[in-house]
Amino acid sequence: MTLALCIDTSDGHSHVVLGNEIGVLATRDRGRDLDTAIFLPQATREVLSEAGRTLADIDLVAVNIGPGGLSATRCGVSFTNALAFALGRPILGVDHLILLGSRTRALGAAPVVCLKRAANAHAYVGLYDGQTLSHLVFGPAGPAVAHVLGKAGDGAVLSGDVQVLKDPALTARAPVLGAEESALAPRFLQLALDGAEKAGPDPVEPLNELDPRFIPLDRV
Repeated sequence: MTLALCIDTSDGHSHVVLGNEIGVLATRDRGRDLDTAIFLPQATREVLSEAGRTLADIDLVAVNIGPGGLSATRCGVSFTNALAFALGRPILGVDHLILLGSRTRALGAAPVVCLKRAANAHAYVGLYDGQTLSHLVFGPAGPAVAHVLGKAGDGAVLSGDVQVLKDPALTARAPVLGAEESALAPRFLQLALDGAEKAGPDPVEPLNELDPRFIPLDRV
C-alpha cells in the first residue's frame, strides 16, 4: 500500500492528512492561534505517531497548490517541497479547484463550476468535468461564475466559496453538503493516491492569477 502524507494550507485552515488505500489514518487541523510554519512539522510528527508510522514509511507527499491564499499556500508548498526532497520521495501538486469539483462530483453532479475566492471580491473559477478543468478565468466573482456557467450548459452546479456571490439565483445552484460530504480530507487523500503515478522528484509551484491557465475575465 501507498502511505501518503497530504498537506493543505490553501484556505487559511491548514490540514495534514495521513492515509493509504484503506482510508484516512490520522489528521490534524490548525487552530487559529498557531502559526502555519510551526503547525506543519508538529502536525506531521503527530499524525505519524498516531498511525504508528515514521517519516521513512512515507511513500508519497502531496500538497494543495491552490489557488488560494498566496502566503499560506506558499508556506505549505515550501514545506512539502523541502520534506519530499529530504525524504527522497515523489511529490504531487493537487489543484484546489479539482479538489472542490471531485467532492461535488461524488454526489453525482456534473458538470461542476468550481470557485475559490480571492482578494477584492475576485475569484478563480473553472469548469470540472470529472477529469479535467476548462474555461479557467480570474475576475470579479459574480461575472466570472456567470461566464463559466454559460459555458457549462444546463444542469451545472457550483462548488466552493459560493458565499462570495451576492446573487441568490447563483448560490442556489450549490448543493447542500452534509458534514461527511463536505469533508475535503478523504477526497484529497484519494486524489493523491489516484495521481501517484504523476508524482515526481521536481518541486511544485503554487497557483495564482499569474498562471497562464487563468484568463483574466476582461480578456475573454
